[in-house]
Amino acid sequence: MRLQHAVPLLMALLLPGSVGAKELLTPAVIETYLNEKNPYIYTAVGQQYVSQARAEAAEGAFDTRVGVKYDNKRYPASEGELADVYVEKATESGVEFLAGYRRAEGVQEYNNIKTGDDGEVRLGVKVPVFAVAKGMNERRYQLESAAIDAARSTYDAKENLRHLRFDVYAAYYTLLYRRSVASLESVLLEKAREREGFVRSKVGVGELPEIALLEVQRQILNREQRRLEALNGYRVALGSLARFLGLPPDALEARYTLPILPEEKAEELRFEKALQTAWDQRPDLRSLQYDKRRFGLQEEYNDLSKYPSLNVALYGVHDFVYDNGVKVSLEMSFPVERRTYAGRKKAIEKGERAVDEALQRKRIEIETALSNRFTTRRMLRENLKSAAEEVSMAEKLEAAEVKKYRLGAGDLVMINQRELTTLEVRQKELTYRLRLLLQALEIERELGSDSLLAAMPVSGENMTVRTEGAGQ
Repeated sequence: MRLQHAVPLLMALLLPGSVGAKELLTPAVIETYLNEKNPYIYTAVGQQYVSQARAEAAEGAFDTRVGVKYDNKRYPASEGELADVYVEKATESGVEFLAGYRRAEGVQEYNNIKTGDDGEVRLGVKVPVFAVAKGMNERRYQLESAAIDAARSTYDAKENLRHLRFDVYAAYYTLLYRRSVASLESVLLEKAREREGFVRSKVGVGELPEIALLEVQRQILNREQRRLEALNGYRVALGSLARFLGLPPDALEARYTLPILPEEKAEELRFEKALQTAWDQRPDLRSLQYDKRRFGLQEEYNDLSKYPSLNVALYGVHDFVYDNGVKVSLEMSFPVERRTYAGRKKAIEKGERAVDEALQRKRIEIETALSNRFTTRRMLRENLKSAAEEVSMAEKLEAAEVKKYRLGAGDLVMINQRELTTLEVRQKELTYRLRLLLQALEIERELGSDSLLAAMPVSGENMTVRTEGAGQ
């Protein structure tokens, strides 16, 4: 039986959960598990929802506020009553409006307001002169700062997803690789078991010594150990993928069957285009750009410190007994040394420089990483070609050694050595195939994609494992 037919059969017979699986586990199926119900996904993106909620909360600084105040005092030497109902509204420009009704009788405790018996209606406006002129104030600064944090958190989430999806699909390909290795070890064991029957019959008729049977039994024990090691590697890889999908390993086996390790896509992306794509869409670069925007906002807000804090207010009242009146107020403060302004300005400049240097460093790291990935991929493709030729040679040598033994001109030690060599070069071919797939994932990760589905091969139909003389 040729190995390309034997491997899938042995996978089905020897690996639990392969029989009766409902669906092929492809990257498209994996994507259905990568949603916000998945704790790995929500952990990666959850902070952006917190930041967005904080941005919404910052808008509350411009909410309309209703105030009520009532005092009724009866002191030995003075009496007074105050009832005040008012509405305040702050705008993004910094201007504040007020409207209300109040009635004051007697001697007030904290002011000298007095109204007629029917009270008075008042309207007012407060203008922070320099804040309005500069288009910046504390409320607006807090609002825009929260909006920048919310936007940055979106790219932080994409950055987390970029790494998480690499981990998920690396675990997926590693599982397919481990499964293929386990199947090859199973084929190797079956060869020894079949040979035991042949040797036992020859020993029975006196054509081979008893020691030949002992040797083949030793080979069986050794190959059983190798197979158990391979199956353990498969189980570990199964658990690594299952945790990302939120499934117990046994449930994953029972629900899905696994495809053969696929070949790398042959599509070629030029290095220069890949580099430009990475610079354009890497979320970590975009996050740093938002850091720079935050420093720009801080600089704009700090510039207010160069000017006096000057507030001009105008209030008009209509008393239902005493007619109309107005109040004009002017409030100003100004720090003479302006050390707060100077210190913040220096901190902002240093921060902007740090962001610029971080961006430059990131671009250098991206270019170096992509260059290394492209170089490694070229090497792996060449090695994969030569490994395929090596597999063909090893298979022919193994088949020749088996034929020599059946004709009485060989020995079991050489057969064992040939079969192990064939297994090793097949595993090496699989390893190159896996490393190529991981390199493709690495390149996608360097490009900044947080959804790798488009780069995923979905079947292993193009993969052929060759073995002449399998099962002899």
